[in-house]
Amino acid sequence: LCYIFRFIPICSSSFFFFLMIRRPPRSTLSSSSAASDVYKRQVSTQSTGDMIRIFTKKHGAHPDFVKPFVVKSRADCEHICNRIHQDLKARFKYAMVWGASAKHQPQRVGINHVLEDEDVLQIVLKTANE
Repeated sequence: LCYIFRFIPICSSSFFFFLMIRRPPRSTLSSSSAASDVYKRQVSTQSTGDMIRIFTKKHGAHPDFVKPFVVKSRADCEHICNRIHQDLKARFKYAMVWGASAKHQPQRVGINHVLEDEDVLQIVLKTANE
């Protein structure tokens, strides 16, 4: 389900007030006046509605919220490992997950754990001794 908010500018301060209002997830702000442009935006957002964003985190650092991995919904940790590097799946030990798919924050999960939108993933690899 995607939301499109149509903004009719009255003055510049009303636009900034509108940006401060908390919007539902997967919402888009549109300021176009043509109905066909709004329809094109609605179709494009619905086609990407089955995509989720996965943020990664290195050990001892803050999550990288700038460049998420954009994958199809129902993706698991194995899919993210393959996106990062081919050898990562063979060296996978476990992962720590923060977000909607975790029962508690953080949760230690296996390679088949299904991720949800805006989850934070930290992958822990096997050492040379393991």
